[in-house]
Amino acid sequence: MSEPIEQNEFLARIKAHIRRTMEENSLPVTNLPDIKFSKKILKRTMKSKTEWAALLIGFDNFTSYREIYGEIAYNKILQAFSAILRATAEYDDFVGQISDENFLIITSSYKAERYVKAS
Repeated sequence: MSEPIEQNEFLARIKAHIRRTMEENSLPVTNLPDIKFSKKILKRTMKSKTEWAALLIGFDNFTSYREIYGEIAYNKILQAFSAILRATAEYDDFVGQISDENFLIITSSYKAERYVKAS
């Protein structure tokens, strides 16, 4: 930055930048990051030296639901499921949507075990 700024203003600018980045890379129906952004986070996580786990959560034959009940019902189910995933995830977990039927959670290995046991 070319001139000194207060800490609160700096934090506000960072939060605004993060919010804009998430909005630009999120899918309109679920408001979850898309596959491109999810891949970027996964690559970054793989390079880190922290312990991590990735969970792939998928629906079988979910596109058949869309064919039977229509686009609106399909979108409502996607919205509800993505809201459940976001509510379940903790602040340092990553939740993304990598296809119509598949979701990705990147978390610690300890929390991944808890997720699996809860399902």
